[in-house]
Amino acid sequence: NSTDVTVDVATEKNVGFTVNPNDFILNYKADILNYAGYLQYEINPVKDLKVTAAFRYDKFGYDYNNMAEGTAGPRDAYNSYDNLSPKLGANYNFSRELGVYANYSVGFTPPQVSTLYRNSFVGVGGEVFDLKPSDYNNYEVGSYFNIPSKLKIDLALYLLDGHNTLITLRDENDEFFNANAGKTRSYGVEYGFTYFPIPQLSLTHNGSYARHRYIKFFDGGVDYSGTDRETAPSLLGYSQIKYRPNFAKGLLLTAEHQLMGKYNTSFENQVANDDGSTSTATYGGHNIFNLKASYAFNGFEVWGELLNVFDTLYSVRASYNIYRNENSYSIGNPRAVHFGIKYNIGQ
Repeated sequence: NSTDVTVDVATEKNVGFTVNPNDFILNYKADILNYAGYLQYEINPVKDLKVTAAFRYDKFGYDYNNMAEGTAGPRDAYNSYDNLSPKLGANYNFSRELGVYANYSVGFTPPQVSTLYRNSFVGVGGEVFDLKPSDYNNYEVGSYFNIPSKLKIDLALYLLDGHNTLITLRDENDEFFNANAGKTRSYGVEYGFTYFPIPQLSLTHNGSYARHRYIKFFDGGVDYSGTDRETAPSLLGYSQIKYRPNFAKGLLLTAEHQLMGKYNTSFENQVANDDGSTSTATYGGHNIFNLKASYAFNGFEVWGELLNVFDTLYSVRASYNIYRNENSYSIGNPRAVHFGIKYNIGQ
């Protein structure tokens, strides 16, 4: 149902709301039938080498029934999607501490129910927009190395070619809708390591550095082929320090750092400036720090956490609104303190 929100302009706060019981944004039922078959075969042609080949077949059927005909949503529809996906991989272990691998696989992502019917922009009672399933060719090579109880390292290079990638756009009514991009490509490196300088202390970092591009894509008659995708940061990272002191058995202290790098919020050169030039809207990224502690004893665990330690103002997702000529932000959580206690039966 639609909701009217009352805003106090002076304080810039929402002070009340009213739900409209007979004004539907969407009201539907959808029966979903999904069945799949999977076949995998593994062989060891030589010692320490494992080769895996697999096929998977998927079929999705959505039977959509509009419960608010003439008021909201598209007309009743049945949509189905199917796909046959192969996979081929090889893994070679030089020793118990070092190995390399290579994989090729095809991914398949059909439109979800909410994607198909929730933001239909064809008008009340219109046909459901003809969204196609996304499929991806994924190529990956990697290696892993570990020194037991001391160091573990993972490294992978990947290339992901997408066809009919599902993306979210805005229409002239400032509403989101879903569409297919022609061709996309993502490539980069993913990495992770865990290091134990002493048995009680571990240092972990996982991250990725990648490029996300439109290979072939048109929007509103404009050719964005060969440009960077929006809302796709190149740099992502997560770091963690864990400490279990000897002087307090059962105590665990944790510090976390979450990193999101800068990214485009608009298409490249989509922003029309006052001087007649064009530019690209961006979000500068953010760094968020968390502190956590827990203490376990006699089956009990007491825990507490301080999230967003520096009360950083950040956005979990930022996108450019072409009709307002500004960014829109989904604001992240401010500083928060949580406490809890739990008991594990049988311990």
